[in-house]
Amino acid sequence: MAAKLVLAVALLCLGGVLAKKECGECDRDACAKPDCGVEIRMPDECDCCEVCARLEDQTCGGKDWSEGRCASGYHCSVNPDEEGEERRGKCYCKYPYRVCGSDGNDYTTYCNLRFASWSSKNMGGSKIHKVHKGYCKFAPIIATPPTPIRNTTGSSVFMSCEVRAHPTARITWKFRKDEDAEPVDLPGDASNVACSYRGGPEKNEVTGWVLIEPLQKENVGIYECYAENEFGDDSSTATVEVEEEEL
Repeated sequence: MAAKLVLAVALLCLGGVLAKKECGECDRDACAKPDCGVEIRMPDECDCCEVCARLEDQTCGGKDWSEGRCASGYHCSVNPDEEGEERRGKCYCKYPYRVCGSDGNDYTTYCNLRFASWSSKNMGGSKIHKVHKGYCKFAPIIATPPTPIRNTTGSSVFMSCEVRAHPTARITWKFRKDEDAEPVDLPGDASNVACSYRGGPEKNEVTGWVLIEPLQKENVGIYECYAENEFGDDSSTATVEVEEEEL
């Protein structure tokens, strides 16, 4: 509650300090062309000359908005530690939630999507619109596939598989003795095989493991990490081989 009160007071102060300046007759021929870098421009306070619009976390405010004004969709929040008519602030998005764009990309804020859409159209591309809030939904992708294993009988071995997907993928481990054999779901009835899963390590990822302990000759074969959700599936395989112990 106290934080909200401080913010409200700060914004009121900003409105007082950054009052609209007196505007004379507009002479657009006398306007200097702004060097905006990202080429986002907007009318000045007098709706006469073009000025550079400020974006996320960029400085704004100051006397007569000398430090710039925020682009559409952002608001200028004053720095409460600064005093006087030169008080400055920073631009923050009015819509600070993650969205999925029509281009299939995630954007941390709706403002970032709007900027990407503007950039796309400015480069001759198409408009990008919001599909829904949150991360984009997509079929599983094997981010880190399992790796082949060769070890002696009696040892403990495991292989892992990292999968990206949204919604979260369901991982199933499958085993077959060779390419021509029918796969069976693990762990099955094998007392020395265990499967486990957890979320991560990154957002929208899940990791699955197969642990074989102790490794036996009947465990030799092809192991498949199979991942699926409502949008599709992906899979990757690796082999397990047993080498004879030296006498």
